[in-house]
Order: sequence, then C-alpha cells, then structure tokens
Amino acid sequence: MKFKIFAFLFLALSISSFAQSSGIRPLKDRFKGEEDVHAFKLGGFMARVIFKMVIEEEAYKEAVKEIRSIEFITIPKEAFETQHVSVGGYKKFLEEKGFANLMEVRDNGDHVTIYMAPDSRKHERYLIVADEGSDVTVIEMKGYIDPSKLSGSKITLSKL
Repeated sequence: MKFKIFAFLFLALSISSFAQSSGIRPLKDRFKGEEDVHAFKLGGFMARVIFKMVIEEEAYKEAVKEIRSIEFITIPKEAFETQHVSVGGYKKFLEEKGFANLMEVRDNGDHVTIYMAPDSRKHERYLIVADEGSDVTVIEMKGYIDPSKLSGSKITLSKL
C-alpha cells in the first residue's frame, strides 16, 4: 500500500513539474548549443539583492521581496531562422499553454510582451518576451509581486 501511495505521489509531482516547465524550458532545449545563445538563472536571494541595489524606491523593494527565481535566455534572430521557428510562433505556443497576455509595448521597432502563467496563485510566474532588433530575450520570473506596492509611483533606478 505504501508503494502505491509513493508511486501516485511521484507521478503527480512529475506531471505537475512537467506542466510547470512549459515557459522558458522549450526555448532552452531547442536552442541549446547554438552560437551566441546565452542563458542563466538567478536564485531568489541573488535576484532580490540585485533589485535592492538598482531600485531606489522602497515600495518597489517591498513589492519584489518574494521573488523566488529569475531565468534569462537571449537568442539571436538568426538562430530562430536556422531552426525554422519564429517569435510569433513561440508566443502562440505560450497562449496555447494558457499563458495570459498581460501587456504589450512597442517602441522604435522593439516589441515587449508580458505573460502570466496559468493557474498562478501566490507564487506567480511571469514571462517577458522582448523582441528587440537582432536578438530575442525571454525572462521568466517566479514569485510574488505585490501590485499594491507598485501602483501610483514611478520606477527610479540607482546608478551603479
């Protein structure tokens, strides 16, 4: 009986972790080993330390205090062409997986889209897809951002 319970729990955890990996993971797997593709991940502690160093306003520091991790990947547009995929196709993939499009911004040829993962609760997942010139940058952030701390003020970055 214990084995059946253990097997069920293992299967449930495996399925849930597979469902959670549908954000930045497909890009990392597809473009692994490609030239000029750079990916890295920051744990929550390091991400919060960096935010505290570059953001001056206390409300923003408080808003991001529950970030668990930030993961980045930068891919040259040439790599998309080599792999016969597109940024629009990746965005469509995200929407098919249930990611909600929260906001889109276009400025001087750059196109930034912010998504939120489906079924997010207190520990949310956000994806930022920045299509800028010759590169595409995707940022996945896990954790909670308190929106009440962000409203009504302007982000001010300190000089490093």
